[in-house]
Amino acid sequence: MLFAAACSCAPVAAQSTGSEPPSTAPVLPLAGTEIPPSQDPSRLLAQAQVAIDTIFAEQSGEAVRRDAALWLLDHGQLTGVHGALERALAMPLMGQTAGSAVLEAIAQCGEPPSRLMNALEARLQSAGEEESVRIVTAMGYFRSR
Repeated sequence: MLFAAACSCAPVAAQSTGSEPPSTAPVLPLAGTEIPPSQDPSRLLAQAQVAIDTIFAEQSGEAVRRDAALWLLDHGQLTGVHGALERALAMPLMGQTAGSAVLEAIAQCGEPPSRLMNALEARLQSAGEEESVRIVTAMGYFRSR
């Protein structure tokens, strides 16, 4: 499976079967045109579920988790993605965890989704000293409006 970021984050690859080309940025089709497979809503939802499973899987490597988290940051509008990112941020943020992968992805993403700022602020309230440093650092990547 290839995770290709389509919005503000740079394209990243995760688990590849070698048979799929990377997805491209979504473009709204004209009326009456066929939707390319890379933009098919059911395919995107399936990719989102694979990415969610990847960030939470204990056997996933750190780089694979980070790549999946980057893909999720760019597809936060899909059903279940934002909630999964919030669940990941509620987990421990040190070591190889889903929360750590999301923080690393935020640092690499050009423009993280502003909706995650609330989750980071809430997580900061219960964070220890080391986690607080990582959260405040991640907050620095968000644009102030």
